[in-house]
Amino acid sequence: MRNRKKYREKAWQNPRQEMEKEIWHAKAGQKDEKTKPKKQPPLEHFLVQFGVVGIDKGSGMIFVQDDKYFLLPSQLVEYAKRKKFFYAGLYLGKSKGKKFFPSINLLNLIKDRTKNKIWIDKKTEWLFVCGRDIFASGIRRTSLTTGSPIALVLNQNNEVLGFGKMGEDLKEKGVVVKNILDIGDFLRREK
Repeated sequence: MRNRKKYREKAWQNPRQEMEKEIWHAKAGQKDEKTKPKKQPPLEHFLVQFGVVGIDKGSGMIFVQDDKYFLLPSQLVEYAKRKKFFYAGLYLGKSKGKKFFPSINLLNLIKDRTKNKIWIDKKTEWLFVCGRDIFASGIRRTSLTTGSPIALVLNQNNEVLGFGKMGEDLKEKGVVVKNILDIGDFLRREK
């Protein structure tokens, strides 16, 4: 019996377990001096592709839980630090490894601050929402200033439909913008 107790105490003092506890706390949104900061978080890397440095948080803060990013109002921040929640505030997206998968909410937040935008016509709008790519004939106007091949796709009413990856030349025949995410994605997943 005594040997088991000593073993448990030694296992708890294992430096690797202590490090895992610190990382878990850091992922829950609490800063810990012992954890090393990452070079560039997935959300920040995603925003840089659109030429956006940060998002307008208002009076809230970005909170990360289980690799999911939320924009919480200031009233919920203290509660979120103490309790684990399923969903709170505005869902921004999730990360898997180094990749970030945004939500449409995040795209709406950065719509006014990004420079890479493509406006499409009504017929192409419907095809894009159904998961299709964009042909050159469906593009009405563009605003492309950064060197990134990623652009927001908007309809004629300036509503965000999703985003895509542009080809080399927007005047060529065939697919010029590959659909990465659109507002119809949620409905297609819920078959």
